[in-house]
Amino acid sequence: MLTDGYFRVQDVTLPFRLVYHRPLPAGGYLKAATLVGTQTAPPVYRRQGGTVVQRPARWQWRLCLTVELPPAPRIARPPRQAAAIDVGYRVLDQDRVQVALVLAEDGTVERLILPEPILRSFRYLRELQQRIDTETEQLKQVLRERPPAGLPEAAQRLLSVLTKVRDGGLRRLLALCLEAQLDGPAVERLTAWAARVSSLRREAAGLRQRMIRHRNWWYQNQAARLCRAFGTLVIEALDLRELAEQEPTTPVQQEAAKYRQLAGLSRFRAALQHAAPRAGTTLVQIPAAGTTARCAACGRAMLGPREEQVLRCEQGHVADQDVNACRNLLQQWQASAGAAASQTGPGPRRWTRLRGFLSLLRCKYLSTQVIWSAADLSPGGR
Repeated sequence: MLTDGYFRVQDVTLPFRLVYHRPLPAGGYLKAATLVGTQTAPPVYRRQGGTVVQRPARWQWRLCLTVELPPAPRIARPPRQAAAIDVGYRVLDQDRVQVALVLAEDGTVERLILPEPILRSFRYLRELQQRIDTETEQLKQVLRERPPAGLPEAAQRLLSVLTKVRDGGLRRLLALCLEAQLDGPAVERLTAWAARVSSLRREAAGLRQRMIRHRNWWYQNQAARLCRAFGTLVIEALDLRELAEQEPTTPVQQEAAKYRQLAGLSRFRAALQHAAPRAGTTLVQIPAAGTTARCAACGRAMLGPREEQVLRCEQGHVADQDVNACRNLLQQWQASAGAAASQTGPGPRRWTRLRGFLSLLRCKYLSTQVIWSAADLSPGGR
């Protein structure tokens, strides 16, 4: 359904029109509305009739609504077995990237492998970026050999640090040349470069959005399937941001680090947290210390580098390190019966959604200035 409305930013009122995908959930209360803009394409320079014209950047806007929902009823289901999930990306071979391993209590092992279309999109995206880098380096070489004549002082400063200049600096150089009404082979090469790179960046931006949407959709489906199949899911309590800041030191780690953004493990964990209450599944988080380095069979240390998929302990037990980590998670959960672990089960989802909304947008204004009282959360509140 097509609808329109008004969005107020300080003293400015902005009209908008959007596609209303679905009505608000029954019994829900609208708590916040945020207009989010994403630049899908940079400005484009084109030559028309002997002059260079600039087309503005393209933007895509979304209206995000935060809705408070009443507590979901607890789903009565027959007893289901537990499973441990070792969340972490691993390059198995050229055509397979593992993002998680699932070990059920009965010993069944399942590897979650990213679908091949997502990998193809990722590799083509890297190819587009390489073409952009090649075009940029070739342009810099031309500007070093034949710099434009009559450049203004600001443009000369850019040429003096050409090695450090990126796309934005080259676009600034082109704008200065056009303002000074300069002409010549170098300016024509700058104009052609801007048109080609803009086209490549538009293609890359569209491909990246489709790839991420496909990955997130696949994560949501896998999380829903796992939550329907198991009554308890045990995962490691990891700080993914801290892991992402660790610099790779070996060639194997450097190759695997290229897939870090593609894997987007935080999205998969968020999908599990979102699907667990709906399926009546308990999500248990166990401290990650020692789950990989300790042998699940005897408790001794596992030997060998972490890059190796199969490790051997001091007593000679051989195990896949992801399977070994899942066994340790299950053993710790069974020993503690899940009582000492932080867990997320069926219950009110409104605070989870609200915290996720604030964390996703990192909106300082909402988190520090807006205060809701208990009356606001009651059925009679606003």
